[in-house]
Amino acid sequence: DDSSEPITEDPDDSSEPIAEDPDDSSEPIAEDPDDSSEPITEDPDDSSVPIAENPGDQFPPETEDIEVISDKTDSLNTIVSTPTSNWEPTEGASPPQVDRRQRKQHHTMKLVHVGSEAITESSLHILSFTGTSAVVGIDVEYANELTGYGIILQHAPGIVARLDDEHAPSAHSLLQGVLRSEPKRTWLGVHGLGGQAVEHQRRLLRFTVEFPASAVGSDLNIEALWIIDQDRQVSRKTSAGSVKLLPRNYSLAAPYPNPFNPSVHLRYTIPIAGRVTIDIYNILGQRIQRLTDEFRQAGLYTAHWNGQSATGQNAASGVYFIRLQSGSFNATRKVLMVK
Repeated sequence: DDSSEPITEDPDDSSEPIAEDPDDSSEPIAEDPDDSSEPITEDPDDSSVPIAENPGDQFPPETEDIEVISDKTDSLNTIVSTPTSNWEPTEGASPPQVDRRQRKQHHTMKLVHVGSEAITESSLHILSFTGTSAVVGIDVEYANELTGYGIILQHAPGIVARLDDEHAPSAHSLLQGVLRSEPKRTWLGVHGLGGQAVEHQRRLLRFTVEFPASAVGSDLNIEALWIIDQDRQVSRKTSAGSVKLLPRNYSLAAPYPNPFNPSVHLRYTIPIAGRVTIDIYNILGQRIQRLTDEFRQAGLYTAHWNGQSATGQNAASGVYFIRLQSGSFNATRKVLMVK
């Protein structure tokens, strides 16, 4: 069935025929009569691709895995360095390291939202008042022991609210501080309070506000109050308390500077509106100047004495007394004028 044409010699081929070497004394290769092995045949079911050698493939000698303890350790765990081969580091390079320290597991706490029945009572109070800051307290009565709380404080612009370490409910609280802040609102929260379950107990929640002079007399409102009890029940109460940013008590702060020349400054607080008088007395008890004599609303005020008497004469060096009177309150401070 072969239909191919016979091979014919090329008439133009000038090459000489290949002749056998007359000096070749090699014997032809003969088959071994004792060889009983069968010839190697290809597997007809083998579909694998033949493996080709890579001329540039170089295999490093086999080594055992070695664990090296790194110098970097902390108080709880050790970072372990494991070389992956016998590769020699250059220029101070370090082998790869695997951080095998335990990671903290974060669990999401499932909360149950209920009404405001657990908060039986709440009110807002000014606990202390200074020239630029005040400590505010929320008096809360609730049914179960609380483990956390959150408030939305509504206030005048310029007021900054915060939770200080001094007024922190617990040194071991998991969450504590300002959660969000806006010009007229601040979100505060604490979670992780400890304690035992006691029915119908009260707790004073405290925070600090800093304010400019223009905010004195403005309103502080608890727009919303949340508490979380030991059963993970969340209670929410709106309009939980309101108070004016005003001092609770009369006060006359220490004059400054003291000694002074030529003027001295005074700062005082009035919790109730009324008539206020401030007089200057010399060492003999004689009144030489009246600084203030007028009706004042409750708030924080300042006064100045320029070291002159009521007649406009400069006061002599020495000790003087500043006396403030409002309602039934009287306070006196001693100052020293030096020239």
